[in-house]
Amino acid sequence: MTNQAESAAPLTAIRIWCDGLYLYAEIPGSPPYIHSESICEAGLWKMLNLLRKRVTEEPIASAKAAKLVTPRQPTRIEKVQATADQREKARDVLRKSGLLPGAR
Repeated sequence: MTNQAESAAPLTAIRIWCDGLYLYAEIPGSPPYIHSESICEAGLWKMLNLLRKRVTEEPIASAKAAKLVTPRQPTRIEKVQATADQREKARDVLRKSGLLPGAR
């Protein structure tokens, strides 16, 4: 069995949920702090500001480190050598479609 994380969020992430009347935010700590706002535009705005302030006040290095992936090296495509006959047929098709000057 493989080890899987319970969440992709860093340990310092704020968790937000609602119950139909209020929005709640759990701010990690010991003990965690639960903040609530009414479900309306102002409450949602306050919760988004809480998230934004949390990110600007405490940048989360672990979020950047969690997704570090070494880039894959591009694979080289082998060049296919076309024969003179194949090139001529391709030119004929291009001439017929009007992409190459010449007789149609």
